[in-house]
Amino acid sequence: MARRASDKPSTFLRVVRGGYECASAYDAEIHARFPLGAEVEAVISQKKSNEQLRLYWGFLADVVDNQERFGTARALSNTLLCDLGYVESFTSLMGGGVHVHPMSLAEMDAPDFKAFCDKAFAVIREEFGMDVDSYKERQRAKAGGRR
Repeated sequence: MARRASDKPSTFLRVVRGGYECASAYDAEIHARFPLGAEVEAVISQKKSNEQLRLYWGFLADVVDNQERFGTARALSNTLLCDLGYVESFTSLMGGGVHVHPMSLAEMDAPDFKAFCDKAFAVIREEFGMDVDSYKERQRAKAGGRR
């Protein structure tokens, strides 16, 4: 039986002069399983930064805390994904309605996620009058006060 793509380990490489190197001991261990000269398939994408993810979820949580429309950051995120066209699929409902399934953020690489964030932050600024730069300044001020 063929393995599903999700059953195959994902490894990370770091770009170095002239090529790539394994990013961790785990990654090196996975790559060591292949004999020299073996041809392997690689899908090259840039992983989202944890800093960008923290900014996204932190800002959305701040928006939710300061308005009444959405109960959770996840609900706001799903709405932004759908409104901006980041849709995985549609399901027809009995009675004629349609349920829209938003794309998973996990499916986005770094450039796609940054582009989505830029659009989402612009929508939030327009809809709620909240700016991500102001949020970042407040976070910096909080962090500076803890030292």
